[in-house]
Amino acid sequence: MKLEIKKNFKLNQMSNLNFEEKFNIFYKFRFHPDYLKINTNKKKISKVKSKIWFKKNQNLRKLFVIKLNHKIIGLIIYNLDNFFYSIIILKKYRGLGAGKIALTKFIKILKKKKFKLRTLVKKNNKNSVHLHKKFSNSYKSINKLFYYFEII
Repeated sequence: MKLEIKKNFKLNQMSNLNFEEKFNIFYKFRFHPDYLKINTNKKKISKVKSKIWFKKNQNLRKLFVIKLNHKIIGLIIYNLDNFFYSIIILKKYRGLGAGKIALTKFIKILKKKKFKLRTLVKKNNKNSVHLHKKFSNSYKSINKLFYYFEII
């Protein structure tokens, strides 16, 4: 399965999509119940309020869809103002190496642009902690719930 993922895997910036398409993908992943469990902000915001926020902040965010066999299986949200990112992969596709492949490709993109990359990972999210330790030379515990990772 991992070979199939590598062969049929794409990470695309959503620059070619219109506002509605970008927002719908963003909303689907950002407020997915699995993601809300591990995010620092657990509140689900209404679609109307979220759309207003997204419109106002879209120039400070870069969105990258994670695709397998032309199907969107995840999303990377990158904040240009503080270099933090979030990665969300649908539960069905976790544990297959998709996160590692996506993060590897994402880091290459950011290195070319000379951007930094940081994230907070919930300590009880063992898979994400393990993944980020592979990519980071610098991480620390910032409180009893989260690790802070500097990746590039």
